[in-house]
Amino acid sequence: MVFAIVLGSVAILLFMITEYVSYKGIDFKLLRLLQLFTLIFAVLAHVIVLIGPHSPRTYIAIIPGIVTIIIAGYLLYRSLWVELPGNPHYGHTLNTSNSLCQKGTYALMRHPGLWWYGLFLIGLYLLTGSQWLLVAAPIWWILDLFLVLVEDLYLYPRIFKDYDVYKKKVPMLFPKLANLKDCLRTWNTFRRKS
Repeated sequence: MVFAIVLGSVAILLFMITEYVSYKGIDFKLLRLLQLFTLIFAVLAHVIVLIGPHSPRTYIAIIPGIVTIIIAGYLLYRSLWVELPGNPHYGHTLNTSNSLCQKGTYALMRHPGLWWYGLFLIGLYLLTGSQWLLVAAPIWWILDLFLVLVEDLYLYPRIFKDYDVYKKKVPMLFPKLANLKDCLRTWNTFRRKS
């Protein structure tokens, strides 16, 4: 279990490094390899935790677990790959102008992926009953929260010129009703270029 927790933690730290390097535009020849190892470490850590010991279960949690994983997975995909098409960190090449996304889930809150990842971990637990996940999930989520704080306080204000204005309009993690309205109003404004 300790190995899996450390592996997942290293993946989050590697993610932070690759994000910094890619946003800074540093010519780092091994960036794609580092991103690959980040993904491999993250997947391995989750798999190891999921095949660990399981709590005695009733199958009543399986359906909510599957539904939660599907919803959280969709929201993660949407926030990171649909709404951020110009983010070179995620392998996109449509728009590398480092423009700040303020629509969709990013109109709701500045770091929606933190909540979607937390929901995904809850869904995994409901589905599997993994005892190791009860230990690993809070550690990984707290490390992800640390990543979000570094992004919000240090990285993004230096990358996006409008970030201070965005911070005044959109809450970091806890949306308000007006933000929910903005999110819903701008939900369908994302179209992929062919």
